[in-house]
Formats: sequence, C-alpha cells, structure tokens
Amino acid sequence: MPITGILKKRFHQFIQWTAATALLVLIPFCASTLRGPVPNGESIVLEAKQFLGTPYSAGGSHKEGMDCSGLVVRVFSQASGKSMPHSADRLFKMGRPVSLRSLQQGDLVFFRENRGDTVSHVGIYLGNMEFIHASLRGVIISRLDSAYYQSRFAGARRLYP
Repeated sequence: MPITGILKKRFHQFIQWTAATALLVLIPFCASTLRGPVPNGESIVLEAKQFLGTPYSAGGSHKEGMDCSGLVVRVFSQASGKSMPHSADRLFKMGRPVSLRSLQQGDLVFFRENRGDTVSHVGIYLGNMEFIHASLRGVIISRLDSAYYQSRFAGARRLYP
C-alpha cells in the first residue's frame, strides 16, 4: 500500500476514534441538561408568575395545587415541552452549578432544612434576589437574602444555555 493510502486509512481511524470519544464525553453532559426548545430566563419567569397564588398540594403540579418541585416541573414543561423529575434533590443534580453572584432569571435555587441533609426545596430565581416557589402558603415570591433562606441555601443550577 502506498504511503498516502496508509495515511488516509490512519486519518479515517483517527476521525472515527475522535468522534466516538466526543460522544462518550458529551452524552452524559447532555443527559443532565434540558432538551427540546430552549427556554430563556425571561420566558421561564413569565411562565412561573402565572402560578402566583396557587395553593400548596404535596405532589401536585397543576393550577389546583402544587409543591415546590411541581412548580418547576410545570414551568419547565410548558417552556420547553420536556419532562423533568418531580424531586428537588433530583433536580439539584441537573444542569450546571451557578454561583450566587452569577444568578440569572430562570435559574433554580435549592435549599436544605439542615446542613448535610438532602436538598428538600427548590424555587426559580426571578432577579433582584427574589425567587418564586411553592411554600406551605402556596406559590409566593420570597427574598433569597432573607435570614431564613440564606441559612438554608444549598446552591443554584442553570438548566438552559
């Protein structure tokens, strides 16, 4: 085989190996982020605000009643058309981490009852240190910088680009 044939064969093998490696690296990342139409922060916030005043209902994700993860599931489902886990702790494993200083509209904010506990509460960041969430009083807007939520803050995640 002439040298050009060997180089051509090796080049094709290299391309195949590179593509396979890229897929192995990208598939797990893509699996943990939102798929479908990509919502932006503003559309997520507008969608979430439609549920203000909705009563609290454990396990609920509809206008008649919802819990914190139910609100997130419903908002992101309507904004992107995709389903998500109905669990604050499982949502906390999706997307990518975001620092408090880098929060943008539509990011998810997470809380723990006690240090070391699993994540038990989630809300959607609105901007200006406010977030919307389903509390026992229903869907309300609260301050992220209040003493109560500051002491329970577990982190934030971004599910869209």
